[in-house]
Amino acid sequence: MMGDLTSVERAKGRRALRRTMMLGRLILLFALISSAALLAFTVRSVDQLQANEERLQVQRTLDRFEDRVVSNITSVSVWDQAYEIFQPGGNLAWADAEIGTYFENNRHHDVTLAIDRQNRPFYAWMGEARRDPNSLVGFEASAQPLIADVRAQERSGKPTPQLDPTNPGLANTAKGLIRWNGDYYLVGVSNVVPEHANDPRRAGPNVILISAQKVDHLLTELNTNLRLGDAQFLTARRARDNTIPTLPRLSDPSRR
Repeated sequence: MMGDLTSVERAKGRRALRRTMMLGRLILLFALISSAALLAFTVRSVDQLQANEERLQVQRTLDRFEDRVVSNITSVSVWDQAYEIFQPGGNLAWADAEIGTYFENNRHHDVTLAIDRQNRPFYAWMGEARRDPNSLVGFEASAQPLIADVRAQERSGKPTPQLDPTNPGLANTAKGLIRWNGDYYLVGVSNVVPEHANDPRRAGPNVILISAQKVDHLLTELNTNLRLGDAQFLTARRARDNTIPTLPRLSDPSRR
């Protein structure tokens, strides 16, 4: 009888040992699965953080590029000489040297247009030469929301801010993205004003200067400086169609 009991006990012990070993294997398997899941989550989190940081870098670059287009314009538009000379019927040699070739060669802008106080084009430069202002009426029409923004600022009646001489804030400006002749341009718009806050200004609207760079310049800079390799420009509709979330954006008055 004692032998029979010992055999039963040994059998129970073996079963208990097997259950313990099986439980251990399950615990080990669970630990391995948990570790793999944690590793995958960590990798995804790091990838997401890196993607967010890259998007922020691109957005900061876009913002700087837009601001630079405007600052390029205000380097000329907030200037006593421009305020006095740059008018319809004015000195074209001066305008070519200080406006047309300046934006082409020094600032690498592709198109420059000026409109008078009645919103009529009177000076234009494109590529390497002065152009007939009326040949750029399509460009002017595409930039019309930005021109209207500057005119609205002029009509607001706000006093001229008391800023240091030649400060860009002395001018009314606007910036944004337009499409013209099948190409996209970053555009800056500024009225032409004296370079001192307390200098007398003519009543009513001022001459407006509009200048633009093709988006190609921006893509080249993104590819070179941020090493993106193949930066592309998408309209908002194409971005939605491609299901790309939270893309960096450019200012666009038409919200394309």
